[in-house]
Amino acid sequence: MSLFHQSETKTMLNARGRKLLSALDDVMEKQNWSAEQVREHQWTALQTLVKHAFENVPMYRRKYLAAGFHPADLRSLDDLALIPVLTKSELRQAKTEDATSSAHVATARLLASSGSTGVPSAMYRDEDSLWHFTARNTALYYEWCAHKPLSEVLYFVDMAHDSIDYALADLLRTTVTEERMVSITEPPEVQLEKMCEFTPEFVSSYPSTMRSIAMLMHQRRQTDSHLRLLHLTSEMLDQPTRTLLASVFPMARIIETYTCTEAGLVAFECMKDARLHLTEDSGIYEIVDRTGNATLESGELVVTDLTNLATPIIRYRGLGDFCRWETSPCRCGSPLRSIRQLEGRVAQTIVRRDGTMLSPFVITNAMDEVRGIHQYQIVQHARGDFEVLVVRDKTGAREAIQAQIEQSFRDALKDDSACRVEFVPEIKPKPGAHKVPLIISKLDASA
Repeated sequence: MSLFHQSETKTMLNARGRKLLSALDDVMEKQNWSAEQVREHQWTALQTLVKHAFENVPMYRRKYLAAGFHPADLRSLDDLALIPVLTKSELRQAKTEDATSSAHVATARLLASSGSTGVPSAMYRDEDSLWHFTARNTALYYEWCAHKPLSEVLYFVDMAHDSIDYALADLLRTTVTEERMVSITEPPEVQLEKMCEFTPEFVSSYPSTMRSIAMLMHQRRQTDSHLRLLHLTSEMLDQPTRTLLASVFPMARIIETYTCTEAGLVAFECMKDARLHLTEDSGIYEIVDRTGNATLESGELVVTDLTNLATPIIRYRGLGDFCRWETSPCRCGSPLRSIRQLEGRVAQTIVRRDGTMLSPFVITNAMDEVRGIHQYQIVQHARGDFEVLVVRDKTGAREAIQAQIEQSFRDALKDDSACRVEFVPEIKPKPGAHKVPLIISKLDASA
């Protein structure tokens, strides 16, 4: 299905091209800023954002008044900790109109995400914010290519209409034809066919999607020497997957970005060092311990998105990602601070009873439609054998939830895979870990 009507294409692309160029100009200007200029921008944008949220977003106004906080209390960036933290539970439970600025809804998109913890939430992201996201990714791409864009490209995209990737794919059509965008829910065999058809030099995808393709290639003893640059995002890239990808795409440089629905592009891999630079020209980032205090040890990432006025994200502690500051200066010379040891979203490939592989998004997108769930985790024990751990919310009825989940698995997998639902009071991370993985696969690559 086309992302918009054919008759509108030329007019919309012209208008969108102008918006992309405008956003690119802004991004390129900020790339030349010093650390002092970045900090000055953060302070100015933070004041505007907090004042806007207090005056226009009911959720924030109630929250701030209850905490005895007023935007006038901010005197500098050093006062950031005075602002009450926003949790994922608060964002999830708020009515959409309570968490949104009504003045920005007309030009915003409603997005949904279960993130990496199985706790669904929804929010609006305004058009300017999405264009900034697109422009930032475009600027990074040019940097990765040494300002010589690769001619053959391919994107594997989550085409769920309420996903941020679908929204970005819509804007991406300003520069990329629709045939170069493939749904991540297509079977790996179809995705590999597209790889063979287009022989791309650049691919943008998810670790889980590329892992499924690479597993299939490995089984068929195939390699691809055309791919020069592989961009991976949204999920964490584990070392076994990186090793597998390097073996089937021997000529490709693998580079990662850290993105999420709530805060957009959070960080990107440095070209000269094994670290991730935070996008401090468009956000403010903190690392806090379990008590909420700033720490130089491994802690939870707290984000403030300075680009989105529709559903403001201010001191949001809902990503559930853990990392550590890299305190040494980067040899690339960037004024943007950086992080290491990011513990985040790892997604596993789903394997049906007949051995065919599916993107994990086939299941997670279906699970997002199930009502009455506070949190869930999927465990695959064997081919076609799944267990779903569920923490109900206050409105969820066991029988209804179980029936919806079983139906979701039947619709998504289209086979007789077994799906057992177990209701639990909580889902904890493994000992020594901070994150609760959304999907756990107990299969090895040859299963």
